[in-house]
Amino acid sequence: MIKPRNIYFLVMNLLRYPLLKLKHNNYSVTTTLLEQADTFLGCNIGRHVYVGKFTLVSFTDIGPYTCISSNVFIGGMDHSYWYYSINPKLNPHVVCGKRTTIGHDVWIGANVVVRQGVTIGDGAVIGAGSVVTHDIPANSVSYGSPARVVKQRFDAVTWERIQASRYWEHDPKCAKKLLAELERRAAG
Repeated sequence: MIKPRNIYFLVMNLLRYPLLKLKHNNYSVTTTLLEQADTFLGCNIGRHVYVGKFTLVSFTDIGPYTCISSNVFIGGMDHSYWYYSINPKLNPHVVCGKRTTIGHDVWIGANVVVRQGVTIGDGAVIGAGSVVTHDIPANSVSYGSPARVVKQRFDAVTWERIQASRYWEHDPKCAKKLLAELERRAAG
């Protein structure tokens, strides 16, 4: 049975779909966008991605099953503060449009800023309030300003098994089965 909340998000996303396409985005109808989370420009958004309120994302490739919390800013401009003017209409050194890459099944906490051109690896977790100024490796937990890796989520063998399952390429039902099988193997 389909829950009313899921129907609501599906209808809202379908209504926003043409607007997102107009802003040069490639976006799946399986993506859940909360209200006021529709500020995307030049993005490729994977299947089953969740995006919270008041999030702005530009020139970013987002992998499937990624979750982005509220008040997150990804991409944007790099202003050259050393030039006489900071305004992009007057400053020829402003950099805009570098591609940012976010892997599959990444969690980005609330109030995070991700600088343009950064790559966040598969399965990474970015703690709330972090400022990501450099690449974050896969399977890591990072936080702070600037964000730094504090630990790995899984040991190397477990992470290799997770990667080998390629669950992110499947629909949620099949992905859940693959993940349950990994969990069963780990317990046994």
